[in-house]
Amino acid sequence: MENNSTVKIIGPSLFLTGIALIAAFLLSHVNKNTSKVINERKIENQRQAVQDVLPGFSNIIEEEANVDGKVFNYWVGTRENSEEEIERAYAILASEPGYSGNIDTMVGFDENFKVLRIVILHQTETPGLGTRCMEVADDTTIANLITGKRKKSATPKKPWFQEQFTGLSMNEPVNLEFRGDWTPRMRDELLQRNSITSITGATITSRVILRSIENKANELKKILSEKSEEENIEENIEDNTEENGGLDI
Repeated sequence: MENNSTVKIIGPSLFLTGIALIAAFLLSHVNKNTSKVINERKIENQRQAVQDVLPGFSNIIEEEANVDGKVFNYWVGTRENSEEEIERAYAILASEPGYSGNIDTMVGFDENFKVLRIVILHQTETPGLGTRCMEVADDTTIANLITGKRKKSATPKKPWFQEQFTGLSMNEPVNLEFRGDWTPRMRDELLQRNSITSITGATITSRVILRSIENKANELKKILSEKSEEENIEENIEDNTEENGGLDI
């Protein structure tokens, strides 16, 4: 009787253990196969975002620097203007914890650190609140609904919260105002004050995105400043060498 009871207990336990092991193996196999695809997609999305935030710059290269012992990646775009001068622009990936998780934002700047564009790549904010950083404004009017006709835009619309960053200067503080949803009519007035308007009910999300961009911009300024100093030193050494008849003394 005791043997039968033992078998009844051990048998189902072994069966369940076997199922658990098989399930764990299958999950690890699926994760191994899908993680590569997910990573490839992430890289492609990042590449596309760099192009989006550096409009008109086709020659783009990725560079790497060291900031306080940490690797700092950024992208440099170049192009020739109408006066045959080389223009540069820069892109960085800003990432900081938001209300519900990290918010990753690709940002493009011109040489004077004015924002060209931003693209939010990843966020897990509260639906209906923080997620509105990805919201595209709907300009459908009552007349459109009655007639069933809607205007078709020649270019895809961008999320209103992200669009308002274009033209901001990162060489001075950016103000966060509470004006409700941004519209193109607000652009000039807000830019004059170097300001953006917060997402209603999602102040934390708005502040985090702005702060992450400002922090990364300051790091990039430091990198470019140090790089410029190094280049100036090298140029002075070369000039002195030439003045001394090619002798490096």
